[in-house]
Amino acid sequence: MRYSLIATAVTMAVLGLVGCGDLKPPTPYEDAAVDQAVVEADLKVDSGQVADSSVDSIPDDSFVDTITPDLTVDTVSPDALVDSVSPDSTVDSVSPDATVDTIVSDAFVDAITSDSTVDSTADSTADSGVCTGPTLGNWGIDNAATGVIPTDEILFSIDARGPTEIYAAGSAGKIWKRDAFTWFQSGQIPGVAAMSVKSIWVSPTQIFAAGGSLGSGFVARYDGSIWHVQSTVPGFASNLKEMNSIWGASDSEVYAVGTKELLRWNGSSWSLVDKSTSARLGLWGDGVSNLYMGNGTDILRTNTNSLTTLAMAKPYTGSIQAIWGSSGADVLAVTDNNATGPTIIRFNGITWSSAIATSTYEFKGIHGTGANHILAVGAGSVIFHFDGAQWTQYPKAELPNTTAVLYDVWAAANGAVAYAVGSSGAVWGLNRCP
Repeated sequence: MRYSLIATAVTMAVLGLVGCGDLKPPTPYEDAAVDQAVVEADLKVDSGQVADSSVDSIPDDSFVDTITPDLTVDTVSPDALVDSVSPDSTVDSVSPDATVDTIVSDAFVDAITSDSTVDSTADSTADSGVCTGPTLGNWGIDNAATGVIPTDEILFSIDARGPTEIYAAGSAGKIWKRDAFTWFQSGQIPGVAAMSVKSIWVSPTQIFAAGGSLGSGFVARYDGSIWHVQSTVPGFASNLKEMNSIWGASDSEVYAVGTKELLRWNGSSWSLVDKSTSARLGLWGDGVSNLYMGNGTDILRTNTNSLTTLAMAKPYTGSIQAIWGSSGADVLAVTDNNATGPTIIRFNGITWSSAIATSTYEFKGIHGTGANHILAVGAGSVIFHFDGAQWTQYPKAELPNTTAVLYDVWAAANGAVAYAVGSSGAVWGLNRCP
């Protein structure tokens, strides 16, 4: 009976997690045969006639007899409610791991609960180590965002502390958050309601944001209690122009780039590092040694002492949109659509080379967990995956739609879960075999 109750709770929790609705039990009925068998068996246990190994293995009948002592269970439901909802047969018919694996390919459950909850019941597929889903996984609309994030919202950036604490930023200074169950608006950056948040970077304790519109910009920092917003910095005569990207190595080493400036946060204040005549977009660093940023069609690198254009025979002509790397010897950049070159390029620490030799895609964002798991997204619902050997496009026919502009993507460290955000409040989730 305890197994049934536990299975019921786990099943309802998992189904609720993936948005399948609440499981409503039927009206209780008298399960006479079950009651009689259970009561007779329990009498034998309590009288010492049998060892009741199945119950004792949980913790020797004390839980049942102390908490319910069968009488409560039999009086309240008398096994009828339990058996009608989940006598294991109902659990198995609803989600014998097959339904769970079909809905989330085990990936989402693994990411949220590390399989521990599922393991306590019967996640035999996960336990066996057999991956039943496609290697690339399946993208779908994150139901947790449906009806919460408006369809007129544009989500420009996403970052996270982990699969159960994800942040997305968009228009009107809004910051959205996803926990293990749903999305909700976690705040709105004060004073920037007329501006968009173009980029966020999430540290273990703080959130940094950059954005702007119509020639004005800002940088902001959330310290865990309140937002601190700045639209001016020493050394820059006018207000900040639109800020496009932000990235940090730590709470005391954060950089932001925009239409005219490169800024640095040192843990106590923002300062101007460099001014530019070209719009800068895309920012990533390999720690505090080197910082890479897009500068129109150029890529700049700074080691905090000097800012130089990386010497290279450009295999592209498009403007840099985003940069990410797994190390200083493995840096990738994506560009917008161009007629004469590739749209994903790779830097090995010495030279740049073409990663995708095609000019038909307009990429907006890139992120990964390492050199063998990288995702790139863009306009027209374009999503590519790199497995360490080759880039593969997710078939558009298998995506939620074919017209979304996906601005950014975030991949969980375990490689099993990822999210992409974009136009029309789009929040897509990926569940794949790790």
